[in-house]
Amino acid sequence: MSKIDDLAIRRIIETANIVDVVGSFIPLKQRGPRYLGLCPFHEDQHIGSFIVFPRDNCYKCFSCEAKGDSIKFLQEHCKMDFIGAIRWLGKHYGMPLDNVPVDYTPPPRKEPEPLPMLILPIDIVMKRRNLDHDTFALWLYSLPWNGVQRDRIKQTLDDYLVGHTTIKRAGQPPHDFTIFWQIDDRQRVRTGKMMKYRCDGHRMKKGEAPWTQDWIHAILARHWDEKKKEMTYEPPYPFPNIYNPDKQDVCQCLFGQHLLNEWQNATINIVESEKTALIMDIAYGNRYENIWMACGGLSNISREKLKPLMDLGRRIQLFPDKDGIKAWREKATELKYDKLGFNTEFIDTYWKPEDGPKADVADIVIRMLKETTN
Repeated sequence: MSKIDDLAIRRIIETANIVDVVGSFIPLKQRGPRYLGLCPFHEDQHIGSFIVFPRDNCYKCFSCEAKGDSIKFLQEHCKMDFIGAIRWLGKHYGMPLDNVPVDYTPPPRKEPEPLPMLILPIDIVMKRRNLDHDTFALWLYSLPWNGVQRDRIKQTLDDYLVGHTTIKRAGQPPHDFTIFWQIDDRQRVRTGKMMKYRCDGHRMKKGEAPWTQDWIHAILARHWDEKKKEMTYEPPYPFPNIYNPDKQDVCQCLFGQHLLNEWQNATINIVESEKTALIMDIAYGNRYENIWMACGGLSNISREKLKPLMDLGRRIQLFPDKDGIKAWREKATELKYDKLGFNTEFIDTYWKPEDGPKADVADIVIRMLKETTN
């Protein structure tokens, strides 16, 4: 049997519709000209980071940075090789190639022109600084800190620009969120992660409330979508037209990155969660030697996020959670940066089974604080 020719394979690739292909595996919701879903490439718990772009026939996750076209999605999500992806698409679109030999080298894919980076006005941060009724901030104050640490709490919350907002959704009670702003070392506000916390300091999980997490850029994108007029939002969202998803791109950065230039000789300690970065700053707050920043999740350590630090030649220490040691060690090896360290000494020394298999350094610090006062 003759081999299938390049023209037929290109016809299959051109027929592939990214919304149709991705939607065959994960639920998608239309938001204006784009489609959103939970990212299948990391433990995603909120819609807003994984976006499918029909115009460019591609997808991108702004959290874990996964991106590609229909072929790449099938290769990464379904663990297919290129030929397997072509056969799947052929069968899906009524052009089966199951018994046809394939000999094809795909041409290099032309990447779409990058969009300008979304930069939010600083007012959107400054208008939400009141933490008097913020559940997460109140929990921080409730911990049994020593006197010096307790004196640092307000300064830490202020310096990291932690915010709070109350948002209403039609037919639901008001929702209170802690906001962890992502502001880069040029003081540009990239976006903000919104988290709902319980009184015990743990973030609410999916199912505990109708709405437990969100992103500032996702909120603004929904403002742009005229189909969502039934939603009403309280300030700080008086700027419904500052983010057009078709004209601006969301580029996340490290939480705490805006502190980078103030302490130019400090080592940058990177942890997963924003909560951990704040607790470690309160517990060990000497920023002349150490600044704590957060990447926002196990899968969010990337060259793109660390590049501003690496370009400045800064010393970096990775502090993975207990369950992230293997993955972060591999990432540290992959980055090949000679000023990058990998620190598990604290967890190796002080971790106890009661801390749990996913404990981070802050969980251990809190447990030790409570043991000291008991």
